Amino acid sequence: MRVEPAKLGLKVTAFFLLKVRADATQEVRGRLAETPYIVEAHEVTGPYNFLVKVLAPSQKEVSGVVEALASMPGVIEVLSILSLDEVKLASSLSHVYNYWLSSGPRRG
Repeated sequence: MRVEPAKLGLKVTAFFLLKVRADATQEVRGRLAETPYIVEAHEVTGPYNFLVKVLAPSQKEVSGVVEALASMPGVIEVLSILSLDEVKLASSLSHVYNYWLSSGPRRG
C-alpha cells in the first residue's frame, strides 16, 4: 500500500542537485543521511555530487530547505527543481526486474 504524500500535507516534491567541495564529500554525505526531511539522497556522476529528494508542505518550506542545504559546510552550489506532477512511480520492482532479465537492451 502506498501512502500519498499530499494526504499527509506534503504537497510539494522538490529535487536538489548539490555541488560539493571534494574534501567535504564525506561530511555532506553524513549530514544528508541524518536530515529527517530528506526522503532520498544519492551520490551521482556529472557536475553535481548529490541528488536529493524532499517532500514539503509548501514552497515556503522548500525555500528553507534550499537555505539549509546551501549552508552545509562544503556545499558550493544548490540547484532546485520543483516537480509539477508525478508521471510514474513504480509500485513494484518485479516488472523492472523482468524487463532487464528478459527483454532489456542487448549488451555486447
